[in-house]
Amino acid sequence: MHRRLPLVLLLAMFSGMGTAGAATAPTPVKTVLNSAHRKDKVLVAGKIKRARTLDIFVLSDDTGELLINAANVRTAIAVGNDLVVWGRFWGRSDRQPDLREVEVLEAAQAGSAEAAALIAAHATTAPVEETPSPPLAAPAPTPARSAETRLRELEELKTKGLVNDAEYQEQRKKILGDL
Repeated sequence: MHRRLPLVLLLAMFSGMGTAGAATAPTPVKTVLNSAHRKDKVLVAGKIKRARTLDIFVLSDDTGELLINAANVRTAIAVGNDLVVWGRFWGRSDRQPDLREVEVLEAAQAGSAEAAALIAAHATTAPVEETPSPPLAAPAPTPARSAETRLRELEELKTKGLVNDAEYQEQRKKILGDL
């Protein structure tokens, strides 16, 4: 099953901006603990602090700790790893009542291409912080890609089923209009 890219991400990709303006950072653990509801999907990042079993780990960042259940994930996880985790928030853990639990749906080593893809795909659906964040600095300009490269990338997205015909035609017109 193919996942469709949000139109905002597509516009960023094909307007010459790259994805720098579309993705945000994972949600801090403290925000997840304070604002996520049962079954919410969350994107968090942190270091594996300790292992409880072969597939239950404690993920920690500067703001708090979460218990992560990685039973259904193929990513190798070990104590000390820095991870980006996309998962389902379950609330108070039966395994460790003082922690909240997240069932891992996808995980990647922080700093990897897979982690960047997770952030780009899921950061906008993470819970919103209750307190306003300081304004972000303008993203660094990315080098402009040629129209040919952008058209090839758009064709690849269409072939993979990530954009439909109407989105493909709309983006193709924009790219050709930039010439």
